[in-house]
Amino acid sequence: MNALSVLLCCLILIPNTAIPSRDPRADENIKYGLVHAWAEKLGIELWHVGDFITRRKLVQDSFKQAQVVPRSGLKIADEMAKEIHYLMESRISAVKRIMDAAENMALSYEHKETDPEFRYYNAKEMIEPGEAPPTADPRDLDDNGEPKKLIPPKEIVLTPDPHFFNIRVNTNYSSVQVPTNVYDRSIEVISAIEWSEKLDSIFRDNYNNDPTLSWQFFGSSTGFMRQFPASKWQEDPVDLYDCRLRSWYIEAANSPKDIVILVDASGSMTGQRNDIAKHVVNNILDTLGTNDFVNIFKFAINVEEIVPCFRDMLVQANMENIQQLKMGMEESHTEEIANVTAALIRAFELLEEYRNDRVGARCNQAIMLISDGVPYKYQELFEYYNWPYMPVRIFTYLIGREVADVREIKWMACENRGYYVHLSTMAEVREQVLNYIPVMARPLVLNKTHHPIIWTQVYADEIDPKMTDWQWEVKEREDQKERFMSQRKNYTAFHQPEEQDRRYRYKIKKNLDQSTNSDKYHFMTTVAMPVFDRRENATKIANLLGVAGTDVPIKDIKRLMMPFMLGVNGYAFIVTNNGYVLIHPDLRPIFQDILKPAYNAVDMIEVELMDDDRDPRDFNENLIEMRDSII
Repeated sequence: MNALSVLLCCLILIPNTAIPSRDPRADENIKYGLVHAWAEKLGIELWHVGDFITRRKLVQDSFKQAQVVPRSGLKIADEMAKEIHYLMESRISAVKRIMDAAENMALSYEHKETDPEFRYYNAKEMIEPGEAPPTADPRDLDDNGEPKKLIPPKEIVLTPDPHFFNIRVNTNYSSVQVPTNVYDRSIEVISAIEWSEKLDSIFRDNYNNDPTLSWQFFGSSTGFMRQFPASKWQEDPVDLYDCRLRSWYIEAANSPKDIVILVDASGSMTGQRNDIAKHVVNNILDTLGTNDFVNIFKFAINVEEIVPCFRDMLVQANMENIQQLKMGMEESHTEEIANVTAALIRAFELLEEYRNDRVGARCNQAIMLISDGVPYKYQELFEYYNWPYMPVRIFTYLIGREVADVREIKWMACENRGYYVHLSTMAEVREQVLNYIPVMARPLVLNKTHHPIIWTQVYADEIDPKMTDWQWEVKEREDQKERFMSQRKNYTAFHQPEEQDRRYRYKIKKNLDQSTNSDKYHFMTTVAMPVFDRRENATKIANLLGVAGTDVPIKDIKRLMMPFMLGVNGYAFIVTNNGYVLIHPDLRPIFQDILKPAYNAVDMIEVELMDDDRDPRDFNENLIEMRDSII
């Protein structure tokens, strides 16, 4: 390697006529040789300084042994995979220890009495030293009409930790988050909180053995989540978090499933019953993950899909499809009378088609029937389509406070290995809907020994999808308000072509100037596995204690992907088993500092584009072939 050094020395000679001089020798000429000597000496000095500062010789020597060596992309990918495999194995080992400990602790707690006043670190109520404790509200009465006894929150010391995104934490304890719809002093909940507190020693051992571990947690089937290290829960602006509706819990708690939801749209469902039915459907959809396939049919005289373009199919339960199904439910209206026979036949035939063609989830199948009552048991239909092997479970949701008879709709669920629920108010919908999850998990729990390990798609920690939708609505309202106020202020000027052009250019510039990174969101993937209830009575009915897991920040995986080995134009990416991007340089989940509606359901062929002048979503055959070979 040759080094090129260019030294430029300029000497400006000022004519003696420019500045008057008192020196009589000012008119003497400076000799050429003298100036040449100065320039040469200065050049040599600058050369040595540059040589010393740049360490030129050292750099030249280092390249004497340089060689151009071809690299195998397959070998580099294999090295990356090994590094990431070691990371994932260490996380799986940590989760297995949490799972084993939880099952044993629940087993040893079986015959102990529960203390209803047991104090624990409640993530929403615990206080730090110096904070004033809460006082009892005399208006809060118990079931006997007496003032409720206030159980004082526990005190804890929290310090910011850069490993946990500078959140104030305590690495000696775990804290418990209880959803707003769960009463933490019910016997079932407080007993699980009490025995699970012993998991703190396992959390600490895991963290001490591997300080790179992120959040560890145990999500209980009763609703609460125990998280390590302890930290205060942020309720901004409201707390919608329920661990049982998060992807890591849903995917670990039961196997992939095909679900057909049948919604009664007859005239008797008008009013509050229709509102409750819509709420039931929305909550069922919230419990589905990307490994599940679903469709919704409304039935009156005729049976129709809620979303017309989802005709005669089951769609993957990703965020985009779930959003479309929810929007379709909002536009649903009641009419005429219910044809339950046609609805059940349509559902059974669709599920049978997917079962025979081995498409969809290729695992569990279920029909969710939501109605205010059925006139018959429809036993002949079940004998023809479902008995004796019962590949399809039937779950029935009876809507309405005043119903004539529950025997038929209850019989349908019980005789087809399902679950029956009677719903009369909106408040009880979520808890009752969640009861289907342990029923679907029964084959898994009865196996006892096999604990499947799942990895979730990428998601933003602690951010509920409903909050993202709400943030987009707030932003749209603000933009509409600004346009309305500008028009109201000066109608004529607002509608001038120059003003409209200026607004358009400002909008384009604002959209293009958005940052793709934000410290507001912490992107994760989670490894999780189910925790079974091995107590004697619980085993007979196949209870699920909950799900154990730990988060893996996406940035920790990116560090192992060795971008320096790939060259200027090379990059590595990771996709899930469904083809959704987990890590990719062109994955941009944030727009205008808000998460995009389907940020974690971006297919790899949406970002791996070819310059072939095709229309949007008209994918190149080579891309599709590459995707099929990966997934």
